[in-house]
Amino acid sequence: MPSPVTNKLTQSLNCLSILYLEEIITVYIEEFKSFYPLKLTLIMNRELRLYFQRYREQFLPLQNIITYLVLTQLPVPLSGERVPSKHKGVNQGNQQLKKIWQSSLFSDKLSVLVADSDYSQKDFIGEQVKHEDLVTITRVRSDRVFYRQFIRDPNQAKTSGHPRWYGDKFDLKDDQTWTEPDEVHHVPFTTKKGRQLTVTISGWKQMLMRGTKNYKMNNHPFTLLQIVVRDQERNSIWKPMWLIVIGSRRDELSLVDCYQCYRQRYDMEHLFRFGKQRLLMTSYLTPDVHHEENWFKLTLLSSVNLWAARKLAVVLPRDWEQYLKTNKSIKITPSLVQRDFSRIITTLGTFAKFPKRRGFSSGRIKGYKKAPRTRHDVIKKGSKKSTENLKAP
Repeated sequence: MPSPVTNKLTQSLNCLSILYLEEIITVYIEEFKSFYPLKLTLIMNRELRLYFQRYREQFLPLQNIITYLVLTQLPVPLSGERVPSKHKGVNQGNQQLKKIWQSSLFSDKLSVLVADSDYSQKDFIGEQVKHEDLVTITRVRSDRVFYRQFIRDPNQAKTSGHPRWYGDKFDLKDDQTWTEPDEVHHVPFTTKKGRQLTVTISGWKQMLMRGTKNYKMNNHPFTLLQIVVRDQERNSIWKPMWLIVIGSRRDELSLVDCYQCYRQRYDMEHLFRFGKQRLLMTSYLTPDVHHEENWFKLTLLSSVNLWAARKLAVVLPRDWEQYLKTNKSIKITPSLVQRDFSRIITTLGTFAKFPKRRGFSSGRIKGYKKAPRTRHDVIKKGSKKSTENLKAP
């Protein structure tokens, strides 16, 4: 049972997160609206798994991990919630996005949601297609099976029975089932090492996936993309990547725009790397779940503070960083802002009062013995109980 102090801190963090959310979205739209010609509002979706020990046991298997679902709007996070052990990350993501879509700043604006292959499930996509101004781009596994949308010949006589929804089968691992793409784009680019590569983007429109009782996916066609990177000898560099683009306004995005949007999903990896190394995101060890959640939110809010103070920071190079002294056009990174953040907060001031002594604590009563903490079993997600095959007599 969390203490009143913990509950008060949790409420304060939630209120502060809501205020930051409104301010971040407003500043982001005004500052980066010229970055994309279509004025896209990008929200990145990622599931973060933290491998720190919660119950302070010396040896724990890696299955005992704490999963956090983080939503970021480049370059700052918007939301970070812990996924309960009995829940799925897809359901937690739907709840977090529901809070974000309630903001009036997203109304009547084309928004793009980018997610990995874990969020290509019907439970997630079926909820996001309900938003008219949202386009969802997710990666899919290379063994998925889709279908072409069946279009009935107007001259064909109607027959009795259920109308046909699905057309020819489109198996991603069987190229014999593929049809000619509706659109193909070739985008050349050069790597940092000077290597010349070409990205081939093939698109198939009006594709369908099988639905369920709760989600009628036959009413929501999507565009299927195949991304292939080749060198100058036309040899494939990596395994082809498959993307689906679903949403009522998906035709407003070109194939190149969809590919560029998904590529920016990798930029959020820098947030987690910096958070683990410099913001102590995974260094706090506590057996209390509420303390752990508050600490994780504090690390996300601290990264927001670094982003908000980037224009106030002054470059303070180390003795061995001579290149920072001569380069006047140096890019202000979060680590540089963190280095100068002590000066920034002293100039801004604070409303907090100096601490005062409240007396001398009497300490614990003689003979008091604290009850040991409850030992919890290791939770292994995905494991199914083995059942014996019972044969009929």
